[in-house]
Amino acid sequence: MIRVKGWAVIAAVVMLCACGSHGNASEITRASSAGITTPVTQKQETGWDLNVSWSLSDEGTLLIEGDGDMPDMFGEAAPWEQYRERIKRVQIAEGVTSIGSAAFSGCKDLGEVIIPHSVKTIGRSAFYSCVSLEEIAVPDGVLLIADAAFWECSSLKKVTIGSSVKTIGYNAFCKCTSLESITLPDGLESIGDCAFEYCRNLTKISIPSSVTEIGGSAFSCTGGLTITAPEGSKAEEYAKKYGYSYCGSQINDTDRRVYYGLPYTPGQAGAGECHRGS
Repeated sequence: MIRVKGWAVIAAVVMLCACGSHGNASEITRASSAGITTPVTQKQETGWDLNVSWSLSDEGTLLIEGDGDMPDMFGEAAPWEQYRERIKRVQIAEGVTSIGSAAFSGCKDLGEVIIPHSVKTIGRSAFYSCVSLEEIAVPDGVLLIADAAFWECSSLKKVTIGSSVKTIGYNAFCKCTSLESITLPDGLESIGDCAFEYCRNLTKISIPSSVTEIGGSAFSCTGGLTITAPEGSKAEEYAKKYGYSYCGSQINDTDRRVYYGLPYTPGQAGAGECHRGS
């Protein structure tokens, strides 16, 4: 078991020596008890919340617990960087309020993620290229799935998004090439550009009337996508503009289905072309 109280930053031995003898003993003892041979300090960084801690079990479960935000990790290594290949499961405890940018990116063997209701934001590239992840449930409580949050999670097949989510960011699920099923909640407002680009196994999606913004390439290069949405909605306008198959329904008239779709070739974007390189 590797356990670190608070967010820890790996520091060079020379930094400890430069500080003199005062206060160093406790840091060295803490590092030793955590099973880490490199000295660890509690160097304060802007945006780092020392009320949050992490531990990694021998079985590969990375536990994040405490109260407050995880830090964003773009431009610096995550504190568990050297253990990424050992991480098979991420469990975030109730009380943690955000998942930091790039926090778990590149965890190739990560197969399960548990997110609590206390989390409000899933940060940019938080799970980028977690290629073993097959299913994710975003719970009620989350408001934002940020840009590229699940980009290139190539084994991801099923996504359930809780009722509180308002925004799905740019490239959020781009190149999730195994994605077959996603549930979008009533109350969702924005689907970012390229959000589901290259999701080649995604053949149908229901978009609620609450969505008022959809990026032009949000569904480029999907699998001959059919969009189901209420008539008169932004999603209907989008489907007809870009040539996607559309199945519309009116509230209180569930038997009435109207098909507006234009011809398409399976595996090709509804708009007739892929806008970005592979």
